[in-house]
Amino acid sequence: MRFESGRLIMHRSVRRGRIGWVRPGRVVSDDERGLLVWIARDSPVAHEVTEAGLGMRAMPFAQWISSAYRLAHGRWNGPPLLKFLPTGAAHSVWWFRDAQGRFAHWYVNLEEPGVRWDDGPVAGVDVVDQDLDVVVHPDRSWQWKDEEEFVERLDFPDDYWVTDEKAVRAEGERVIALAEAGEFPFDGTWCDFTPPPTGTYRTNFRWAGTVRRCAERVFRVTGPSEPGAVSGSGARDRLRIWQNGSLVSGARPAPSNPGVSPVHRVVSGPTPLCRRRSPIHTARAGLVRSQQERNNCGRKDPAPADG
Repeated sequence: MRFESGRLIMHRSVRRGRIGWVRPGRVVSDDERGLLVWIARDSPVAHEVTEAGLGMRAMPFAQWISSAYRLAHGRWNGPPLLKFLPTGAAHSVWWFRDAQGRFAHWYVNLEEPGVRWDDGPVAGVDVVDQDLDVVVHPDRSWQWKDEEEFVERLDFPDDYWVTDEKAVRAEGERVIALAEAGEFPFDGTWCDFTPPPTGTYRTNFRWAGTVRRCAERVFRVTGPSEPGAVSGSGARDRLRIWQNGSLVSGARPAPSNPGVSPVHRVVSGPTPLCRRRSPIHTARAGLVRSQQERNNCGRKDPAPADG
């Protein structure tokens, strides 16, 4: 499955079946190397917070996992961001810019290989953000980022979405070697990228509703996968069911049309307040966020607050 250049898609992070964050972006290119996406300034975004509106970094992880959650809607208020998801790789590379729009540094986000989906009106790619990251400076010097938080969360294996510390670190070290050698994508590629002046890649306020619906819908993916369509911790034809922002993996596949791969079904529904011990809810629960919650939702930091 590949996305057409210029198409708006959703980049979503999943935390043990819950949506951690949603960011809309315009596809710059999608080829054998991977998917390149542009996140425009002021794009509507959503990210997981507690009922009190606090993000995961605002408290110890032991307190976070005992909290109740909701998705807060805000705006990407940092400089525009270019993201590259290499085909089949357990990381993505982000090009950060300074306030003047000049290239500042690379940001290596360690994550499970993306799961692509496309239901027609809405499409995107889902990842499991593994929290440990690498910042690579223009001179190819580098440093680990969020290592203390990564180590802290590993002490909670029943609640943390990272299960293989060694694999995460090994992927980081592999990418570090590419950076030190100045190999793609750390060879200057896309460091001077700017979107067309026509605003082709601009994501404006009218997409806020699309982001909200993306976080509130059910995505059911069945059938044999195409290259890059399904990846991660299970078989490539693994069923993944989205229920109001929650994901169930390994369930029995639903009936699908022969020859259709993959099959997507979209059902609208409200976003519940998902408690950590019982994250799967349905519309029958009647847990609908109030208008006040929508109005008081938090804003996303320009840097990846939970990345």
